[in-house]
Amino acid sequence: MINLPVNIFYSSETNQYIGFVPGLTWMHTQWDTIDEVLNNLQQLYEMLKEDEDFKKELANYTRFIWFYSFPINAEVSSS
Repeated sequence: MINLPVNIFYSSETNQYIGFVPGLTWMHTQWDTIDEVLNNLQQLYEMLKEDEDFKKELANYTRFIWFYSFPINAEVSSS
């Protein structure tokens, strides 16, 4: 079993959540809920895990050791 880090953010342009695995080209999706994004990424992995190019990319995958979150005080304009 492999655990992959997933980044998810909300796009106000599409009104959807966008999820991706940093460093893996084909591991990205967008959907209306976070649960759907995670489910789609799991399904995507299941489809790709037998693909030879994906296997090579996964074999060379560099895992991230640390993630840092820094709070930024910012005003967001609604216009």
